[in-house]
Amino acid sequence: MLIESLWSSLTETWQFIDDLRTKSDLDEETFRKVFNFLGKWGFIEIRGLPKVCVRRRPGVISPLLTVQLLRTLTNQPEPKPKTNHVIAERISCRNCGSKNLRLIHQNQVECTKCSEKQWYAIEIAPLKRLCELQ
Repeated sequence: MLIESLWSSLTETWQFIDDLRTKSDLDEETFRKVFNFLGKWGFIEIRGLPKVCVRRRPGVISPLLTVQLLRTLTNQPEPKPKTNHVIAERISCRNCGSKNLRLIHQNQVECTKCSEKQWYAIEIAPLKRLCELQ
């Protein structure tokens, strides 16, 4: 996992960000995203003088362990991959062309401009179930 590859390269002692990027073996874009995530949620400390240095915040547990603990607390099973495939999705009103739609039911939207009610999406799984019932 991307977060774990950067997390395992971090220590509780200060290190230059360039050295960390090299040790993590992540491309620059991925490194930036993971680094920003860890900084935003307080897993790391950053200082900028004279060069940018970073370290694990002392005593902080791994982000992955944090997620596992949160799942345990909420008794939520791991998310299952989405099996419904959408073959069509409404992005604008068929009547006036406005892109301002608001959800009014599970699979129905209403145009905020002309109040036309329309289906939001066509999914493959419900179509299969309908065919099986017939």
